[in-house]
Amino acid sequence: MSTKKNSPHSDNKIVLPSQHLTQVDAEVTRQYLQYLVKNMNDSIIIINKNLEIILLNDITVERSKKYLDPPLQIGISALNFVKPERHEMLKDLFKSIFTGITIKRESAFIFGDHEKFYQSNFRPIYNLKDEIVAALIISVDITEKKLNEERIKKSEEQYRLLFASNPLPAWIFDMETLQFLEINKAAIQFYGYSKEEFLSMKITDIRPEEDIDALYADLERMGNEKHFQKDVWRHYKKNGELVHVEIFSDSIVYEQRPARLVMVNDVSEKIESEAELIKSNERFLLASKATSDAIWDWDMEKDEIKWGEGLFTLFGYYGKGLSSDFMFQHIHDEDREFIKESLEESINNPEVTIWRNEYRLLHARGHYRYVLDNRFIVRNNDKKAIRSIGAMKDITELKEKERDLLFLNERFNLVTKATTDLIWDWNLQTGEIYRDLANLQKVYGVEDNDEINNINKWIKRIHPNDLERVQQTIDKILHSKTKEIFEIEYRFLMDDQTYTHVYDRGYIMRNEKQEPYRMIGAVQNISVRKRLEEKLLHEELNSQKIISQAVIDTQEKERSEISKELHDNVNQVLTTTKLYLDLASANNELTPELIAKSSKNVIYVINEIRQLSHSLILPSLGDLGLLDSIKDLIENINATNQLEVTFIQSDFNEDLLEDNQKLMLFRITQEGLNNILRHSAATLATVHMMQDSKKIRLMIRDDGKGFDSNQIKPGAGLNNIRNRVYLFNGNLYIHSSHGKGCELIIDIPLQKK
Repeated sequence: MSTKKNSPHSDNKIVLPSQHLTQVDAEVTRQYLQYLVKNMNDSIIIINKNLEIILLNDITVERSKKYLDPPLQIGISALNFVKPERHEMLKDLFKSIFTGITIKRESAFIFGDHEKFYQSNFRPIYNLKDEIVAALIISVDITEKKLNEERIKKSEEQYRLLFASNPLPAWIFDMETLQFLEINKAAIQFYGYSKEEFLSMKITDIRPEEDIDALYADLERMGNEKHFQKDVWRHYKKNGELVHVEIFSDSIVYEQRPARLVMVNDVSEKIESEAELIKSNERFLLASKATSDAIWDWDMEKDEIKWGEGLFTLFGYYGKGLSSDFMFQHIHDEDREFIKESLEESINNPEVTIWRNEYRLLHARGHYRYVLDNRFIVRNNDKKAIRSIGAMKDITELKEKERDLLFLNERFNLVTKATTDLIWDWNLQTGEIYRDLANLQKVYGVEDNDEINNINKWIKRIHPNDLERVQQTIDKILHSKTKEIFEIEYRFLMDDQTYTHVYDRGYIMRNEKQEPYRMIGAVQNISVRKRLEEKLLHEELNSQKIISQAVIDTQEKERSEISKELHDNVNQVLTTTKLYLDLASANNELTPELIAKSSKNVIYVINEIRQLSHSLILPSLGDLGLLDSIKDLIENINATNQLEVTFIQSDFNEDLLEDNQKLMLFRITQEGLNNILRHSAATLATVHMMQDSKKIRLMIRDDGKGFDSNQIKPGAGLNNIRNRVYLFNGNLYIHSSHGKGCELIIDIPLQKK
């Protein structure tokens, strides 16, 4: 209730019409007043000094009928409408009014199941002589105003409770002085300062000196604009620990001054995780998007929940109208039972005030997001949970990075297990070299990587004869702007003081300025390969010696055969021919006969020499080709009637062969048929030539006496065939047994022109 003394000369006093007005004017004025009073929406009552009601408007009558019995009536004393014990109080009230005091009072009335509030103004009415003649009561319905005030009060209480109970550190600071104005419990616990210490500090006191200029620039840019801000900053705790925090802030008015509400999320672990990803071969994504939290206030007694805007920005749902079961309905099937049981257990445990867990929540668009759920449980004096306030944070990106990191680590471990190579990672900034310990002993013959964990230790173990070459290779790629890959072989000193051969290859990584900062590679122990190469080289030399010796033996044999043929055949025939010619010159009667015999012998010698030449060279191969030359060879053999040879060809195109291949096939055929003539006692033989996309096959069969292929000692002819096949990377197969003839199969890889 409020009171105010009115001056008789006050401009806002109520004055009745003058008594000097004419009766007509007075009546008109009275009618206007009655009309005005009747149509007002507020209740109006006029009471004279005898406390009698002399004027009522319609709305007053209607309202009195609802909650007064009997209702208000003109001419009735106002005392009749209050209880007797309140008569003196009412008399004192009007006594004050009749002395010139204005009084304001608020009253509450119960109408069934709801309550109505009215504000009543009591003030005196003056005549033209400034005499108080009556009291005016105007009652205004302020129910809606009172309800709004109650809502505002309740909203402020909820806001303060949400601020104080928020599991995230939060504070309010003055935009002009940067002084802390309010701080919550989570911030006190996180930073280590007491509330009194915080309130004596400015926001610059918890930041590194090098960040202050950026802070002022951000505040200047921000100004007094009413908008939400999100940034990552560095803060100092009281113990000196520097942490990375994600700041969520918005402009507010606090205690009649411009201020800013700030919430803090510790992202140090996330920053460290990202740094670890960069260090681990840059295997993970380096950027992540920060998001604001979805905050809620759950009244457990009423089972009502209020959601913040983060529910929409993070998960696409509008919080209005969603029940408290919303979360459980949208949790992944595999997580739902565990989360529900865990939360119920925490709620029912009177000692638990903080609940924190992770699960998958269905986004409005149909996909699941990983959520970190932090809840603060409010309990009454009986330790019963009556309210829960919390925030959900989208940690999907962090989960994906953890999964990728786990996958890459597993893949790296599997690679190191599956390979015999030694994986290494050289940090060019620090000089340190990381190596896979699993294969360190297998490749380098070293037990402890600390013995060679930097470039200086490692290079001391390289063989002196290889050292300069290795250093030049490393210097060349380090100073190159374009070369990225290197490979080199060298000898490395093992722990047992012997050298092993290794093959080293690597990839260099450069920054935006093309400066090398990292090198990754693998080392392979090639000692076995080196020994095999030496053995292969030795065997190759031996094979060459064997081939050379076979060629020499063949040449010697051919010379011997030629010598024998010339001596035993051609020489004898020529000697006989000389005798014939000598007799012909001495005996004229026998001259014609002896000359005829001499001519016949000369023709025979010519044929013998021609046949001998055919066996040494291939005069018709260049003109006739391979197939026709083989046919010509077979015809000559068939003409002797010593052996009948059949020639078969299947899908054979000699145009695909090089000249040396053609000559090789002809010589093998020639050698094979000669062997049949000399050793097999065969009457029939077959030469079969065929070809596919990969190889040439030559088969030579006979029906001769055969031999045991496991016991036969190859002669010069068979050696010739084997050596020719070897020179063309082919394969020779011999199938034979006593009384069943012999089969030679020669496969030669096809060498296309």
